[in-house]
Amino acid sequence: MDHVLRFLKNHRICSLSILTEKGPHAAAMHYSHRDTPLALFFSTDKNSRKTSGILKNGGAPASVVIGFSEGNMQTLQMDGTMRAVTDGDLQAAQAIHYAKITESARYKDDPDTLFLAFEPHWVRFSNHKEDNPVLFEQEL
Repeated sequence: MDHVLRFLKNHRICSLSILTEKGPHAAAMHYSHRDTPLALFFSTDKNSRKTSGILKNGGAPASVVIGFSEGNMQTLQMDGTMRAVTDGDLQAAQAIHYAKITESARYKDDPDTLFLAFEPHWVRFSNHKEDNPVLFEQEL
């Protein structure tokens, strides 16, 4: 799991795919994360397409992929559930997110800003650049 946490720390952008009420939706998103329990945080507009099913149903299935460089040949894939961050967890999520994605803090007081938490139940890290490739896969 150390490979996963190190990789998350060293990147900022992911491809987020989420199942909405109208079908699948994908977006490139900045993310931040918490190590324990593992969660990714996103700041978005509450009226965006990705939030419709989350707000109505209390959550939605989602997948995240990080790592897009052919030169690096490292990727992290995760499947899990996306939910809206509630008032009790909001300050902690904001502190984590704004520390990593500082430019996102400009939306902190925007009433349409919504924080999302992605909680993975499966992770797969691969590094195919090294002579001895690393492959790590785990159900959480």
